[in-house]
Amino acid sequence: MTSLLNRRYKILSVLATGGFSQTYLVEDTHSPTHRQCVLKQLKPPSPDPQIQSLMQARFQREAVILEMLGERTTSIPKLYAYFVENDQYYLVQELIEGQTLKAWIQTSGCQNEATVAALLLNILPVLAQVHEAGIIHRDIKPENIILRRHDRQPVLIDFGAVKEVVTTVMNPQGQPVSSIVIGTPGFMPPEQATGHPLPQSDLYCLGLTAIFMLTGKLPYELPMDLPTGAYQWRPEVPNLSPRLAAVLSQAIRYAPRDRFPSAQAFLQALQTPHQPEFDIAAIPDTRLAKTLTPKNSANALTQTSETSPRSRSVLITLLIIGGVVALGGLGIAAMQLGAWIEAQQIVTNPLPVSPDPEPPWFSAIAFSDSAQSYGYSYAYTTRSEAETRALQECTDRGADDCRLLIEFENSCGALAQASNGAYGSGSGSTAEVANATAILVCGQFGGDNCEVTLRVCPPNDIFQRSL
Repeated sequence: MTSLLNRRYKILSVLATGGFSQTYLVEDTHSPTHRQCVLKQLKPPSPDPQIQSLMQARFQREAVILEMLGERTTSIPKLYAYFVENDQYYLVQELIEGQTLKAWIQTSGCQNEATVAALLLNILPVLAQVHEAGIIHRDIKPENIILRRHDRQPVLIDFGAVKEVVTTVMNPQGQPVSSIVIGTPGFMPPEQATGHPLPQSDLYCLGLTAIFMLTGKLPYELPMDLPTGAYQWRPEVPNLSPRLAAVLSQAIRYAPRDRFPSAQAFLQALQTPHQPEFDIAAIPDTRLAKTLTPKNSANALTQTSETSPRSRSVLITLLIIGGVVALGGLGIAAMQLGAWIEAQQIVTNPLPVSPDPEPPWFSAIAFSDSAQSYGYSYAYTTRSEAETRALQECTDRGADDCRLLIEFENSCGALAQASNGAYGSGSGSTAEVANATAILVCGQFGGDNCEVTLRVCPPNDIFQRSL
């Protein structure tokens, strides 16, 4: 460990240590005030170069979303920086001074109904934004909610999505999977324990956190009805109003389909007066997976449309179309498709995947935000050659801020642009799939009348047009 990380951050002390991560209090030596920050170091378990390359793209995607969430709300720490150094992954975040919810309950005792409801009313809108961004926290618990010192407002910390990214390994089928399950036993619902977290998983954790505030008891200290998996917690707080009791019981039901369909629905049930029981059918399903990337962001995200382990885009985005979840093949950021279908009883047909030709070939698209121009490559025998050629062609068009937008192997890729500067990219097994995903991503980034301006479908299908 060097004294200055990224030639900037001086370690002051160790805040926490885990199996694959360490958290430090650091000083930002480049800041005019030498501000103190929290630096989280994540240690990937696999030295495989292919895994490292994949993790770096995934890590960047998750960090971009965390940064934008932190800019939208003060209830999530701001992300100041993220970087990779010596094959270690780092997040630099705002230092939240205050007391964890767990420490507060341990020193102050159980809280009344009004205090618990107030915390839920503060956290649920934040959680709705998190889920709309395609992120699942995965580890909501009393230790991961800090009551900020200066205003006593709750702040949600320690998101698990980035942790999952850096624990990626290859399974026997050659597919990237997480080597661990993120979450805390007791607070973690059954579907998450089997590796299939859903937005409802976070609602389960939050419900148990609220019950901890009321009872002072952790989940394993509560009696459970083994046949149903239901916690028998109501006798612990006999004077609780029937309405709040019903809402919390709804949140922690064993099956995801029996919980609230979204954080917004949870919030609405909490705000509805004189409602002894919550009827899921009475509230519209507001599940979303919107992308928070701005129109001209240098970190614009990409969606892939198939599950082939060989189809690899630099960044993957989740979309929802007509209420049906469409997931990138690696499923890193949010809902696991199989579990979602099982829990919500949605039926969908996967897109056909073409077999990989031999030998493999690599293609890439680079893009300049300032010039709104691109470069591309196709049918190269190595990934590095494809990336280099795409970046060089983009630079040759007069741009000085070209970056790699998407790379794809044995598949088609497309770039869609709109007259207002929004753009999106996508890849797929056919030209039609690549076109459709690029247009959809462009639209998600605020584009009006997005059109495909470039399609690369090796070995000989190249389409270009001007807006």
